[in-house]
Amino acid sequence: MMPHQLLVLLPRTVVAARSQRCVREALQAQGRAITQPICREPRDVPALIRQHGTAVEGLVTAADPETVSAVLAIWPSDRPWLLLPLDRDRQLCGELQLWGDWQTAIVQLAAASIRTVSVGLVGDRPFLGSLKLGLSQPMAHLHQQWRRHTWQSERVRSALKLSWLDQQFQVDCQSPSQQWSRRTAQLQIRCLGQRRFRLRSWDAERSPRPGEPLPPPTEWQAEAPLQIAAHPSRSLWYLGQCLSEGPWHLHHRPQPQTLFAPPTVAPKAVC
Repeated sequence: MMPHQLLVLLPRTVVAARSQRCVREALQAQGRAITQPICREPRDVPALIRQHGTAVEGLVTAADPETVSAVLAIWPSDRPWLLLPLDRDRQLCGELQLWGDWQTAIVQLAAASIRTVSVGLVGDRPFLGSLKLGLSQPMAHLHQQWRRHTWQSERVRSALKLSWLDQQFQVDCQSPSQQWSRRTAQLQIRCLGQRRFRLRSWDAERSPRPGEPLPPPTEWQAEAPLQIAAHPSRSLWYLGQCLSEGPWHLHHRPQPQTLFAPPTVAPKAVC
């Protein structure tokens, strides 16, 4: 079996040469074939993705905001993306409860299929798994806010997009005034306050490639509580841990905060 090909983009202004070499050796030690072109600074990332992206199966980058913002503009959400906490990113990643070191992230990569390795957000906390929330290929609103707001930004937290490789979402609303069920391939949820959400869904077969426009979404409003599950049933990932069962329950507090509470995991409030 041919090794999975990864594109490794670690800007020299962000990641020290020693760390770059250690990452390369660690990936190669687990049998990954890598392409690691010279990347001097984060603004070089889009051009390097255009040049090498079609020949690889996954992307590995640093987790600094400049690099992430560059990736968001071009990397499709249906392709794996792994962020590594390196050098000056360590404090940021610690605040976000991302793995404290890149070695742990690579171990997680080794344990997963290339088809299920991606990065995303649960609430405002990054994780590695097959369920992707909010970080890979977000809607334009979230991308526009990226440079102007920190990771802890309420605007970033309140715009969550869910996508699942080769899956669909089942969304059920069972509030006193609304009872309905919808199935969608991709979903964006925004908190409106007063226990209400604005939802947008996209039923395209795949995420658009770079340069392709997004299909028009279906938009509607809903009241808490919402229940979100993968359809057909499949394991969910939460903060890098695989959960054997869903569904996910989405509640809303009087203040504009969101809870994602898988049944087997203590709720994590976005605050």
